[in-house]
Amino acid sequence: MNIDSWRLHAPPGTQVVFVNNTNIRRLVPDCPEEYFRLPYAAAKSDFVRSSVLYHQGGLYMDADFLVLGDLSAVFEKLDEGWDVVSYQDGNGKSGDCGKGDGFNGFSSNFMAARKGNPLSHTWWSNMKHKMTRICDEGEFALEKVCCHEAFAPAPERRNCHIPWGHLEWLKLPRYDSDAKPGGPGRDPTQRHKGGDQAGAAAKQGAEAAKVREAVKAGNARATPLPLETKIWCFRGRDGFTPHINGEIYWQPWSHDSQSTSNGVKGSSFDLRFDCNEKPGLDLVCKRGNWGNSPRTFENFFGRTAYHLFFSTRKNTVRSKAEAFRESW
Repeated sequence: MNIDSWRLHAPPGTQVVFVNNTNIRRLVPDCPEEYFRLPYAAAKSDFVRSSVLYHQGGLYMDADFLVLGDLSAVFEKLDEGWDVVSYQDGNGKSGDCGKGDGFNGFSSNFMAARKGNPLSHTWWSNMKHKMTRICDEGEFALEKVCCHEAFAPAPERRNCHIPWGHLEWLKLPRYDSDAKPGGPGRDPTQRHKGGDQAGAAAKQGAEAAKVREAVKAGNARATPLPLETKIWCFRGRDGFTPHINGEIYWQPWSHDSQSTSNGVKGSSFDLRFDCNEKPGLDLVCKRGNWGNSPRTFENFFGRTAYHLFFSTRKNTVRSKAEAFRESW
């Protein structure tokens, strides 16, 4: 259903492309082999949104985005000269996100970008450096991006060690995890152990010195964002998360009265809400997951897109027809 909504609201001349192992090298000509050793889907998603947007341009969305408005407004911002178009949570008016490394960030789960733009170029270059470098002995156990370990048997066949979120954080180089005071700490998950290391003899001589120099080069800090980077953010009544974490979407809803259906029960619904639609596409709630105080969500029903937060809740249905029949 979400993907159908993308196609329905996509501007003429665009198409939905699903990126996977079969087409990644065509879309990313400099795709390193380490991509195929990324250990979980979210890491590949971070890889795709940095590399494909740099090489191809376009619009990336997480699969839990529902689009209900014309996406032309997003692409028009790119045509106006903005390098990247995304959104920020919270209040405020849509506009310039800020410059260089000094702004407050943006969400990369919905992100449009011009081909070759400076943000995607910087993000991709920093990510590729982290993935292809040689980490020191034992650093697979640290909170550090590592796909190669000094003096480990070659070729390296282990999955890369990618602490959660570390590739996505590189979109803002000041959050480079390697730059933490004191360096990366131990990874509390301890999912990755060091490989069988070479003997003492292999760690001597000219070749070993080259390995140690490569480790040193791999610890170079992330390249900062160019100050001329132009990023547009939808905010406030235009933003794509009218409710953080999305619990409000799962309240039982009456389409006839356009209000919370208090007679519906069951684990499929979040029963903490009592809301109704008001003129102007606002949603007014007497109570919610925040407590019994009233809140108004401006333009709740008028957003271009909605992040449904399937990471926090994802009800299972057998068909699109069943999804539409339910009282969400």
